[in-house]
Order: sequence, then structure tokens, then C-alpha cells
Amino acid sequence: MGTPIPPVPRPPRRGSPSLSARLVHGAIVAGVLVFFILAGVVGERAGRPAWAVPERKVLYLLLFAVTVGMFAAATFFAGRLPPRGAEPEDVWWRRALPRVVLVWALVEGPTLLGVVAYLLTRDFRTLIATLAGLVLFFHFSPGRLVGRP
Repeated sequence: MGTPIPPVPRPPRRGSPSLSARLVHGAIVAGVLVFFILAGVVGERAGRPAWAVPERKVLYLLLFAVTVGMFAAATFFAGRLPPRGAEPEDVWWRRALPRVVLVWALVEGPTLLGVVAYLLTRDFRTLIATLAGLVLFFHFSPGRLVGRP
């Protein structure tokens, strides 16, 4: 007759690990974005021009060191996730979800720390950690983690 029609992928069913992973990732990113937006609103009202912000070299160096260290740890642990192979997505998520949540937590820490530092200092330069964290959240999104070799 012809070639058989491949089965249509089913959407994740309720209670599936892949759906849980997407919900956890979405909740973490949404929380960071809410804090980021609130910091923007508060900072806009009480912000200072760039030339008026005092130099806080220790704060910048500490924030940089913590950010680089935690982002490096997240990348290290993401590189050690088990390969998916030919197993179904839900089976892979059941095995990998605890490690993936660790990766997301390592990204979330400096991301929120940048927002908190901004709220305390009103120095927009501390938001670099937050923006870098949001980029890493995209890089470590559930769809990209499942599809990696």
C-alpha cells in the first residue's frame, strides 16, 4: 500500500513529568520577571542618573563572582544530564527532573540577586546578572533540554 503514517504525538497528559517541568520552569521565569518589572517601576521613581551612582567595587565584584560561579555550576550540571536517547519524553523527565530543577535553581539565584542589588542600590549595572540569567533560562528551557543530544 504505502508507507505507514507515523503516530501523531500526544500532548502531555495531566500529571506527566514533562508538563510538571514546563510548569516549574514557567513559574520560576514568571517570578523573576515579576520582580524585574517591580524593580523597574520602583527604580524609575527613585532611580539616579548613571553619573550620580557611587562606585561600589566590592558589590560589583562580589555580584560578578557569585553570578559567574553559579552560572558555571548550572552549565556544569546541565552538561551532566542523562542523554534522552530513544526513550519517551516522560521517562526522561522522570529521571532528569531533580537535576534540571537544580540547574534552574542555580540560574535563579544570581538572577534574583541582581534584582535585589538593584533595589538596594538603584544602580542599573547590577541588572546585568538578571539579564544574563534570563538568557540562561531560555537556554535551559524544557524543550531545549529534552532535544539536546
